[in-house]
Amino acid sequence: MTIKVEMPESPDLKRLAALYAQCFEHTRGWGEDDFEAMLLATGVVALVADDYQGFGMIRCIAGDAEILTLAVPSSQRRKGRGEAIVSAMCAWARKQGAGSISLEVRPSNSAALSLYGKMGFRTLSRVRGDYYQNSDGSYEDALTLQLALK
Repeated sequence: MTIKVEMPESPDLKRLAALYAQCFEHTRGWGEDDFEAMLLATGVVALVADDYQGFGMIRCIAGDAEILTLAVPSSQRRKGRGEAIVSAMCAWARKQGAGSISLEVRPSNSAALSLYGKMGFRTLSRVRGDYYQNSDGSYEDALTLQLALK
């Protein structure tokens, strides 16, 4: 499996948006403009697996890294793709000098919680009330997870 770091000017925004919509159909999606804005923000890169068969976005600012999203289509899940992308994001963050990496995740996303737990991430708190908006207009909190990199 090949994981490629895509700098802000190189990702195919249409493919990122389409893959994100496919992976997160239950939530309000990010469009091409959202991806473009995120990739132009300070310190953000996308890591793309095998010709857009999964991707992650991460940023590193002032010694801390944050995973912004991880998307793997259902046909590619349980094949190690998500773990490979997260491992690549951790390696990238270490190269940037990050001491830790954090992310937010839905408490109902058992697959993501299992993956991150297996990789050593620990729950810090449930600090983000009504963070995620579902497609039906309801909201769900977010858990904050963190992994020490040093």
